Amino acid sequence: MANIALEYKNVYKKFEGSDRYAVSDVSLQIEENDFVTILGTSGSGKTTLLKMVNRIYELTSGTIELFGENIMDLDVNEYRRHIGYVIQQGGLFPHKTVEDNIATVPKLLKWDEKMIKERTKELMELVQLDYETYRKRYPNSLSGGEQQRVGIARALAVKPRLMLMDEPFGAIDAITRSKLQQELLRLYENVQNTILFVTHDVFEAILLGKKIIVMDDGKVQQYDTPYNILLHPANEFVSRLVRSGDQFDKLRALSLEYLTEPANEEEIHDGIRIDGLKHLNEALLLMLQNDASHVIVIGDDGNVKGKIEMSALKQLLQ
Repeated sequence: MANIALEYKNVYKKFEGSDRYAVSDVSLQIEENDFVTILGTSGSGKTTLLKMVNRIYELTSGTIELFGENIMDLDVNEYRRHIGYVIQQGGLFPHKTVEDNIATVPKLLKWDEKMIKERTKELMELVQLDYETYRKRYPNSLSGGEQQRVGIARALAVKPRLMLMDEPFGAIDAITRSKLQQELLRLYENVQNTILFVTHDVFEAILLGKKIIVMDDGKVQQYDTPYNILLHPANEFVSRLVRSGDQFDKLRALSLEYLTEPANEEEIHDGIRIDGLKHLNEALLLMLQNDASHVIVIGDDGNVKGKIEMSALKQLLQ
């Protein structure tokens, strides 16, 4: 059974001067190494839900536990140093170089200089920024995408068990955003820490999240896998939210695993084959090009993982 990384227990948040709760009676568990996206419109409570975790906003009532410890029992400054936090455009210190930005928390923790340099080089390589080219540059000389890569590297500096990401790609152009989304997924596969990621973009929430928290009016409307939220929305609000926009975007965001089912020998023999790392839009295109009723999904090891039926894709697009 997976460890519980983060748990909200009957959590409420009301800001001073407001007559309504920004977050109301939230209880949920996030498992260790899960990538969970928080999806909602403006004012839904999604960012408040995130910021209570690193105590930028203190909760009004209830409990938040990180790996079983009540976060209110921990020294707030020490606690924050062990949580990765990424905001729009990285939130970099403008007067510090790339190297010094990434080294901020290790220096606060009084790491050895050699260890700091090695960790900085390692992280810059991980986010695909050449160390010698970028280490002495300042944030104002970087593109939005480069700043965001530095922000992610800084958040990973002390190998945090939890990463909080507050709409980190919201101010970046569509092409760069798409590249960074793919880079983040690659990093997640390599680092395997727990990520809580706020977004207002349905496609981004589905693409990145192993699970999605859908928020509205301060309440959790549904907490489930992307597939279940798309195919089995809990209420009318969730249905309208996830079905807004281009339905084919949903296929582009969902991996093949969501619709893969067992296949018999005849289906395997006759079926068009597709790499298991592809997405559902590519399976649909392959079936249309070959006038096929199904495709056979092949895993990394070359073995058959199962099949995807055209009928299942049609149901998802309804």
